Amino acid sequence: MNILTVGQKPRDRALLSACLRGARWRLQHVDEVQSCVDLLFRYDIQAVISDLKLPDGCWLDLLRATGALPGGTPVIVTTESLDASAWSDALSRGAYDVLVKPFEVKEVLYVVRNACLQQLRTEDRAHVFAPVA
Repeated sequence: MNILTVGQKPRDRALLSACLRGARWRLQHVDEVQSCVDLLFRYDIQAVISDLKLPDGCWLDLLRATGALPGGTPVIVTTESLDASAWSDALSRGAYDVLVKPFEVKEVLYVVRNACLQQLRTEDRAHVFAPVA
């Protein structure tokens, strides 16, 4: 499984890497929206973990880009602090979930695993219901 992190500070990137180390996931990192979009269209990425704010945009830009992919890759948003309205806003706009920093290992594993499972199920349904030529 390929997980792509976007815009995470080195400290947060190291924490995510430590959280996912025991799982069989390959973690890649980019800093900007455009780099993420390029990788999404070239590689099979099961989930994106994006910081709320990015140098060249925000997580919503990633959400729009993943919507253009078959099945749409889940976007997990990370933030320093979270209030109920920000959490609700992210979920209502289509984020898979929100992780608050500093990350808790169990929560990261739970959210990322479920996002990947959802992505695999969505891909399977897309193949089943694809038009036959």
